[in-house]
Amino acid sequence: MAETNRKTSGRQRRGLRNKSSQTMKRKKTQKDQKRDDVFPFGDLPEECRLKILSYLTDKEKCTAALVCTSWTNLIRTPCLWTKANFVDLLYRQKNKPFPIPSPTLECQVLKERVKNFVFHLVSRRALLRELKFEFDLHEGDEIWLKLVVYLLQMTHAQELHTIQFNWTYTPHVPWFLSGAAVDAKESRVTSFHKLLMVLKDTSRGVQGFTMPFDWSPYSVTLLCQFKCITTLELSKYWVFHGLPQRLLNKLLQELPKLRRFKLEVAVPFRDSESYPQYTMSSGTLEELDIAACSGFFLWSVTLPNLRHFWESRTAWSGPILPRKALKIHCLYDVMRHGAPKLKFFNTCPLWEGWRGSCPSKLEDVLRVTCYCERHKSSPLIF
Repeated sequence: MAETNRKTSGRQRRGLRNKSSQTMKRKKTQKDQKRDDVFPFGDLPEECRLKILSYLTDKEKCTAALVCTSWTNLIRTPCLWTKANFVDLLYRQKNKPFPIPSPTLECQVLKERVKNFVFHLVSRRALLRELKFEFDLHEGDEIWLKLVVYLLQMTHAQELHTIQFNWTYTPHVPWFLSGAAVDAKESRVTSFHKLLMVLKDTSRGVQGFTMPFDWSPYSVTLLCQFKCITTLELSKYWVFHGLPQRLLNKLLQELPKLRRFKLEVAVPFRDSESYPQYTMSSGTLEELDIAACSGFFLWSVTLPNLRHFWESRTAWSGPILPRKALKIHCLYDVMRHGAPKLKFFNTCPLWEGWRGSCPSKLEDVLRVTCYCERHKSSPLIF
């Protein structure tokens, strides 16, 4: 009996040792698996780590800087700070769950937020490539202009290639707090000129502008100094402002790399005898969008490389006139003679042979876009 008990206890001890060994092996395997699940970010080359961090938003980068000292130092690298987007910055502040009750206090908070972001980019020695803002440059003794100029001059803005800005108003500042800036139309243009002159010195290689434009001779002269422009989107500044043909010619001729041009103007009506119809000539232009224009009619074009053209029949801003009063040229004839490589008219594809006879789909588009006698069904221009 005693011998049987010894054998049984021996088997139990061996079983416990086997179970303990299996448990230890299982735990070791789990630890190895957990170790394999942890990505060795710190072991990557610095170029790879910077590339990964470049996909984070500005807010996420600031959060990542709190992880450890090495990440903090890495986040300070100038090449990670290439975008200065003040539109999103103010939008996030404006839509916080607990809005600031006083408009005056809210404006002060917004200005401080912009200042802090500017000083942050300057301290990082940012390599700016994109700039986006909506500031009334004339407001408050040009406070916004001074901040933007400080940012451009104190960071590395030589590689800045895209600028989207509205220099005519600050959307987050109520009109009753902006003071005399509401009526300072001419002075605001002067502030705009100051910004273009600074950009000429700091960022001559800008490739894309999206902005309101006043079409003054000096504004056109300043804009033509940016010879690297490939994309240009100009919205209207004045409600009704004449666009001289010579200024349009100057802009198209002195921008040798322009490929995409989007224009918004409202041409005022004076009399039917002298109402302007425009010609456009460019050897590089590939996309032309005049859909937002009012009273802008094409007489002829010389656009040998144009691929895409947008147009729409916007509201007529002049008096009620008979359809034949202005003798408007048909857009089909204008494009057929002046844009031989055109592939799209609005969203309508143009196949080979479209210049010989107008396709039915293009005819349908022209009926809702063209002001000529053939396609305008109404007897009046309105």
